[in-house]
Amino acid sequence: MKKRIIGAASLVLLLASSNLFADVLENDRFNLRLGGFIVTNTEATISFVSPALAGISINTTRDLSMNDTTNVFRLDGYYRFTEQSSIDFSYYRVTRDGNTVLDTEIHWGENIYPVNANLDSSLNTDTYKIAYVWSFHHDEKVEIGLSAGLHVTSFNVKLKGTLNDIPIHDDSNSATAPLPVVGFKLNYNITPKLMWMNKIEVFYIKIDNFKGNFSDFMTALEYRAFDKIGFGVGLNSINSELELEEGDGLLSLDTNNLGLLAYASIYF
Repeated sequence: MKKRIIGAASLVLLLASSNLFADVLENDRFNLRLGGFIVTNTEATISFVSPALAGISINTTRDLSMNDTTNVFRLDGYYRFTEQSSIDFSYYRVTRDGNTVLDTEIHWGENIYPVNANLDSSLNTDTYKIAYVWSFHHDEKVEIGLSAGLHVTSFNVKLKGTLNDIPIHDDSNSATAPLPVVGFKLNYNITPKLMWMNKIEVFYIKIDNFKGNFSDFMTALEYRAFDKIGFGVGLNSINSELELEEGDGLLSLDTNNLGLLAYASIYF
């Protein structure tokens, strides 16, 4: 008799948990977050020199007078296909431009931009992320998971110089750097409508002519104002160092982006 009672209780709990997650999936199977990434402090160093000159770099803010703040569109989301499995994705583009009169010469590849040259520059960075998330603990209050995926950074650097209104050099270099990443995720429902989200991703890789490391930390609060719509604000810190041999030169990009997130969240 006692075993039957325990068995019946276990069955009730199992059915209750199944129904609970069915409700979760009904309102949380697919999520799309659309908004802005307000980069309040962006810093980068770039270089394209021969290996013998490795270590000589250009600070985009100090040397090129690029803006150190920018507002960009950002897309994030996930698709949850089981209680413990989901796919996360992100995309954003950071664009920076600068114009300055050089007070020190700049080496870029085989070209030298001399002192007093007028230099126009741009640095555009596209970031794509996709990852599989295994939520080893997931209930109505807390979700804790581990992730593994791919972080792809595609960047383009342009330099165009004139001296006494006479064109001297016009350089453009592009590269795409795929980095495998691992991460940790923690979501906590403070109330049924207010959720605290945290995520960190890191990795380091060195293969043949490519070297890179990456870290991404995000924390945010999201308020579920309506059944299918929420609004969130947060903080995101992204740091990366990329180094790639290109021909006879060494192309490198080190970036540090710190900014605020503000978005609308849609659930299907």
